[in-house]
Amino acid sequence: MNAQRIHLERLVGKMVVDSVGKKVGRLEEIIARRDGAIEEYVLGKEGLWERLGVVGLSMIFLRRKRKERHVPWEKMDLGGLRLKCRVEELEGRAEEKD
Repeated sequence: MNAQRIHLERLVGKMVVDSVGKKVGRLEEIIARRDGAIEEYVLGKEGLWERLGVVGLSMIFLRRKRKERHVPWEKMDLGGLRLKCRVEELEGRAEEKD
C-alpha cells in the first residue's frame, strides 16, 4: 500500500471549513506526540499565539478570551482542509473540557 505524504508545514495558515462549508478558522498549530502521531490541530488566531509561545501574554495584554478550537486528528480531513463534523460539535467538546 502506498502511503500519501502530506507536508504539514504547507497547511499551516490555510483556512479550514466544517462539513457543511462554514469557515472555522485557519490551521495554526499541529500537536503531535513524540512518536510523530498527530493528536490534534489548533485553529484560530489564538492557535497562532500558542504556536509562537505567547498565548498567556496575548490574554493579559490584549484582554482576550481563548477562542482557539482544538480539533482531534480523527475529525479532520487534511486532503480538503475540512472537518468531518459541524463546527458546533467542536464547540460542545470545548465546553466539556471546561
